[in-house]
Amino acid sequence: MMKGVNMASQNYYEGVNHVVHISTDESKGCEHCAFRIGTDNFAESINHYISDHGYKLLHVGQETSHDSMGNPFQLTVAVVGK
Repeated sequence: MMKGVNMASQNYYEGVNHVVHISTDESKGCEHCAFRIGTDNFAESINHYISDHGYKLLHVGQETSHDSMGNPFQLTVAVVGK
């Protein structure tokens, strides 16, 4: 712990005014440029927002969705923000 800094009082999400949802189930364009986001380049998509546009990683996890037949399937999602 850094001297003089109370880690419990710091809010990692403070100042985050905009978030982007990235999913392994969805392909879309970056909100800031022509880079393709999601599906096959999931990790690269997260890194793109962080490295190229100054976002920080807020969450990575799983979601359950359903296909056209109603069968459940898992997908991975990330939320980045700045």
